[in-house]
Amino acid sequence: MDAKGELFYPLATQLDDLLLTRERVNEGALLELGLCAFARGIEVWANEAAFATAQADEELKFAAESLIPSGLFSPEGEEGPEAAEAFLTGRVLEAGLRENLATGETFQHAIVQTLGGSYDVLASPRELPAPLESGNIIQGEFWLVGRVMSGLAEAPRPGLPHRLVRA
Repeated sequence: MDAKGELFYPLATQLDDLLLTRERVNEGALLELGLCAFARGIEVWANEAAFATAQADEELKFAAESLIPSGLFSPEGEEGPEAAEAFLTGRVLEAGLRENLATGETFQHAIVQTLGGSYDVLASPRELPAPLESGNIIQGEFWLVGRVMSGLAEAPRPGLPHRLVRA
């Protein structure tokens, strides 16, 4: 939602800390999520002009900042659970390579501006022709994982230990 309380778009998101936060959500409360978008397929253009040129002959054109909540759509006639997926096009604001401390693998991290806000984008450097840079336009299918940043009720305090009392 924006500052006026209007919905930008529905978006299915997997919460990474659901078990820790579920009981701290008050009905009707607005929650702020920090969203990470894990690339499942990604294309990169040097800048918005290159992106526009690449779409020149396409019937369907995308804005440089657009988001389609693809996980909310299913093949015709099928019903199923919503998926935490989106087709995202956005502008790279910051980028750099980072190391996963658990695996020692390098990954591409970028902060990407798209419709409705900015996302932390994570991708395998093997999927990219070159490391991302500020000003690049990216587009692809992403798995969305969120963490609640604000809006939760205060966590309950742990109970005091029971004391043994001699009578």
